[in-house]
Amino acid sequence: MNEKSKSLEAGFDPPSFGLNCVVVRTLSAQTQLIYESSLRYGLLRNTVEKEIIKEGEKLSDILSMPVKDAVGREVDVDYSEDIANVRDILDATISRSHIFVESVELQKLTLDQITHIYKYETDAQTALQWMDDLYKVMIRSHTHVGTNVYEIQAQKDEHQTFQETAKGTYNYGCQLLNASLALRQSCKLETDRNIEMTRQLQLTWKQFQAVSQEQMTRLRVSAVFHRSVEEHCTKLYELKENVLRIGEIEETNRRKVRLRKCLASRERLLVEVGRMVRLGRLLKTRLKEPFLMDDRVET
Repeated sequence: MNEKSKSLEAGFDPPSFGLNCVVVRTLSAQTQLIYESSLRYGLLRNTVEKEIIKEGEKLSDILSMPVKDAVGREVDVDYSEDIANVRDILDATISRSHIFVESVELQKLTLDQITHIYKYETDAQTALQWMDDLYKVMIRSHTHVGTNVYEIQAQKDEHQTFQETAKGTYNYGCQLLNASLALRQSCKLETDRNIEMTRQLQLTWKQFQAVSQEQMTRLRVSAVFHRSVEEHCTKLYELKENVLRIGEIEETNRRKVRLRKCLASRERLLVEVGRMVRLGRLLKTRLKEPFLMDDRVET
């Protein structure tokens, strides 16, 4: 019974499953290993535990029976301490059995958590790559400004959709990394990789936002400029028509009054046009300035 007790006690020492970053890289093989190990040790536990309990109860019964000498007379022998010792061993065996089961279940739970870590961080890496791709696409294809209000409005709508896609991708990546970090801390695993991925995601998002906001500002200012230019052109055309119609007025005083009004309108309009010309020059200079880019963007 002593040897079997030692064997069972050894069985209660759960194997080391190496729950670290190596598990994440070799997850499939490690998953198979831990479940096979838990099954094997579970069968061993049940078999040895039953044998020890059976033998312990038999030994306890034997020690409880009266002892006789060679001629058949009963001998007064007290085995109560031995019986109590056997009972203690049986209780310890059952206790160790429960500890083993709890340990294996804890290992399974930890493995499930690491499986989720692997999935979360794999998807987060994909989200990070998407963000990087979106950033490069914006630099290459979303920095042009149209030449009229309608073209610019279409660009604004497209750019807003592009921004929403990037924001959704960033939020998705953050949620995955936050969930992964919580599980890593729960499993007491190193968090360096998670922190680095979070840093990269935030950096890419910050760069994307900087360029995206600059482009949206350019589109809005350009739209205002083109709209104002169209309004001033309309006013100039109307002023020209009014001046031409002055010649149709026969009364001299009325012609003079109308002409003075046209001259006043012209002066006000010239001031506005001059302001728009200066704004146009500033806008042209602004549009020629490069966006802030890093060395990840191929030229």
